Amino acid sequence: DITEKLEADKKLEENELRCRILVEQASDAILIVDKSLRYIEVNKMAVTMLGYSREEFLDLSVKDITVLDNGDVPLRFTDLQNDRTIIQEREFKRKDGSIFPVEISAGLLSDGNYLAIVRDIAERKRLEKVISGEKQVLEMIARGDNLEDILNTIAVNYESIAQSAICSILLLDADSTHIKKGLGPNLPAAYNKAIEGEPVGPAAGSCGTAAYRKERVIVADIASDPLWISYRNLALKYDLRACWSSPIINDGKVLGTFAIYYNEVRLPTEADFKLIDRAASQVKIALVRHYSEIRIKEKETKFSKVFHNPGYAYAILDA
Repeated sequence: DITEKLEADKKLEENELRCRILVEQASDAILIVDKSLRYIEVNKMAVTMLGYSREEFLDLSVKDITVLDNGDVPLRFTDLQNDRTIIQEREFKRKDGSIFPVEISAGLLSDGNYLAIVRDIAERKRLEKVISGEKQVLEMIARGDNLEDILNTIAVNYESIAQSAICSILLLDADSTHIKKGLGPNLPAAYNKAIEGEPVGPAAGSCGTAAYRKERVIVADIASDPLWISYRNLALKYDLRACWSSPIINDGKVLGTFAIYYNEVRLPTEADFKLIDRAASQVKIALVRHYSEIRIKEKETKFSKVFHNPGYAYAILDA
């Protein structure tokens, strides 16, 4: 009997160890909450996700890290019944104060405590917002909305996803040698006005240089980068510290640029590049459609003038 008990205890310890390893290696945060809604156990991902140490977690309750809705206890843990799981979306607050969206799957344990499995869904939410914004813009293009309204919407949508970003969209003249129009709803109007008419070139800030080179130009520090020597004082006057610019090119011709400004020295991440490329692609669609419509109208006007010339007679015959 003693031998069997020792073997059973050993197997139990081994099972507990395997469970602990699985919990610690989980890609989601796993938290155990007692009846008073205080944390009694968390895994490694919970520590990483929220920035608290294990010891600090033991002094926290559910209300300390959850952004509550109308003061209610999130998920209503006390309403959980056996064999029932609640899945809801909430917002969590990290130790540093930053807030992010999560999906929580919660259930009642056999000992009366509660198990919560938490997944960070910030990236999923961001992608949903990106897709929703792109759909909005494509609908505006299909309706034939005003070009500036479309471009400003693209800029606003990007800014709502990329925190602290300030968007700029520049349109070039017919020869792609000068800036015809500067757009950016959250850039100072005086700044947009000041750069209109400026030439593109090998050292014409981020946008003018990107248009000249026909390639992306990344300037992390406007105050020290030689590309900004002619425009540095203007940018710094409005606290613009970094600028990343992508040219909008169609059939080898530069139509304009899509740029991101920041009020701090900053380099883009891989995620930034992907988001910028998506936004720049929408700008290109809008511009190509706009200029194609202009060409069609010009041809229609020329044809109309010729067709209605009183000095000639025309007839259209069927086959």
